[in-house]
Amino acid sequence: MLKDKSGQAIVEFALVIGIYIMFIIGLVNIIWGITSAFFAQQMAHETARKYAVTLNRTDAEEHGRTYLYNYASIFIDPTKTKVTVEKKDNKTSQSTVVVTPRLTSGIVFNKKTITRTAQS
Repeated sequence: MLKDKSGQAIVEFALVIGIYIMFIIGLVNIIWGITSAFFAQQMAHETARKYAVTLNRTDAEEHGRTYLYNYASIFIDPTKTKVTVEKKDNKTSQSTVVVTPRLTSGIVFNKKTITRTAQS
């Protein structure tokens, strides 16, 4: 058995660094997808709420897009966002938001679009 252990730490580091990097990339990918879905849901909720209060479709859709630009444009591509609002019945409005995350070709999260619906 060899007694010289100089270099053991660097060899162990080289063996572990690949696994660590894959773990970090997967973690960032999952967090990115969850955050994009959260902002899409918030955008749908804000749009439905605005439409329920004002009954102005254009104003409600613009309010949702403004929310996206202010808070989520780093996660979601604003140019590929679709916002629709409609009156469900006399008391309820519904909004549907379809967004495209900026990071779509990941290892774990590879959805091309996220669709969220909210009622208010």
